[in-house]
Order: sequence, then structure tokens, then C-alpha cells
Amino acid sequence: MEPRIHYAKTGDGLRVAYQRAGSGQPLVLLHGFIADSRVWRRQMEDLSRDFDVVAWDAPGCGQSSDPPEEFTMAEFADSLAGLIEHSGVPSAHVLGLSWGGTLAMQFHRKYPASVRSLILADTYAGMGGLARAGGGGAEAGEVPARVGATGCGMGARVGA
Repeated sequence: MEPRIHYAKTGDGLRVAYQRAGSGQPLVLLHGFIADSRVWRRQMEDLSRDFDVVAWDAPGCGQSSDPPEEFTMAEFADSLAGLIEHSGVPSAHVLGLSWGGTLAMQFHRKYPASVRSLILADTYAGMGGLARAGGGGAEAGEVPARVGATGCGMGARVGA
């Protein structure tokens, strides 16, 4: 069964499209750059057996409205927070693919209480990124301290 498209009006006035399927603990899927929620079609089918899966179309992608020209990563995180609030999800496992992983880290920095766990796949964490998670430095201080490998080293999971 194809997940239905839903829409949320976020605090920044954008209309954000998302797909939602399943039940269980909430899992938010963040796509890569110039993609949309359709990239998660196969994963949604499987994951929705065990999770309440929400896959968004980031502002400017898919069926979501376009953001202003000067839209920052922090503002994307704010839009995501608005979508999660609209969905009635107090906190979720957040899985970010590529650019979505960078957004997931920014989201965790701004809204740590909204993230049960952070799953990063094929993403960029900055120079040294996750390797310095427990050390000093501006980037390292922004990345959560508890980091462990998952799968074949293709991602990192933060939290429990």
C-alpha cells in the first residue's frame, strides 16, 4: 500500500509534504540533496511494520513549498521541528541520508530532546566530524558524545 501524502504548515510559514506509515516508535527519514520522500519507498514498506515512519520532502523538494533563497541549515532544522510537532511526535529516531544526515546533526544540535537516536548514512560531519565527538573544538562540541558504528561502518548511531 502506497503511503499517503500529508501536509504540515510549519512555524516559518512553509507547507511541508510528508509520507507517514506504520505504527510503533517514531522514525523520521531525511532524504539527500535534490531528492524527496520517494527515495524511501522500499524502506518505508519494511520499516512501517515496526515503526511509525515519517518521510518528509524538505522545503524546496518534492511537494513541499520553496523556502526563501537564503535558507540556512538551521532554518531547515526549524522546519523539521515544525513538521515533527505537527505530527504529534514528542521525539523520534532520526535517520539522515547524505545531506539529510547533515540536517539530522543540525536538528540534534538545536532540538536534542526531540531525538531518541541519530542514524547517519553516507553523510558529512565536518572535518574530523564524528572522530572528534568526544574531544574539544567547535564542531566536536556540536556532535553528540555517544557515537557507535552500525552495519558495515556506513553510518553512525547516537543515543539509545
